Amino acid sequence: MQRIPSDLLESFQNGHFVAKLTNGTFNSVWIDYVLEVTENKALKSSGGIIGLTHQDTALARWFLSRPLTAEYSLSFSEKSAQSGTCRSHHTDTAFHRKAFNIDSDKLSELFTSDSFIDPFSVTSPPEKLVNFATGIRAAADVQCSLLKWHDTGEDLFLKFAQERFVIDDSTERPQKGFYEPVQKSKIKTMSKSVAVAPSQ
Repeated sequence: MQRIPSDLLESFQNGHFVAKLTNGTFNSVWIDYVLEVTENKALKSSGGIIGLTHQDTALARWFLSRPLTAEYSLSFSEKSAQSGTCRSHHTDTAFHRKAFNIDSDKLSELFTSDSFIDPFSVTSPPEKLVNFATGIRAAADVQCSLLKWHDTGEDLFLKFAQERFVIDDSTERPQKGFYEPVQKSKIKTMSKSVAVAPSQ
């Protein structure tokens, strides 16, 4: 990338780093993906390079003819697109557009409300635990649970060792087998948090 030609760099900076497999809106994909589902797919599918790698002569013939077959494949794809069989992406529907707009509105509302705190702020860092993904402060019970995770883990470890390694005098065997289910920690996570205004 440090030696990328200037014209290609300029093209990338202008946003020409994605491609479309079908017509439509919001359905561009990265160029590597296009290569995987077109040329590489043809290489590895039935009639492709699979099975030829151990036959030098067959592999050589296949590579020599590949530019011609690729040209045919591209021509057929273009004809198919022009005929109207590949007009839009399968997610370019009213349902998906509505769902996308709802999710966008939720994000906008989150960032403009008082419940959002920038977890990366160096001038006014959060005073309490903050959800790294959403910037929402953890509820009081969640903070208490997370801040005590080390003690909770140590207690569970000691209980695990006591039940599975210490022999009970009455039965002359441990209380539980080594592979019996382990008790859940019940530590609350950020997923249990709800929006909490900074003033609270």
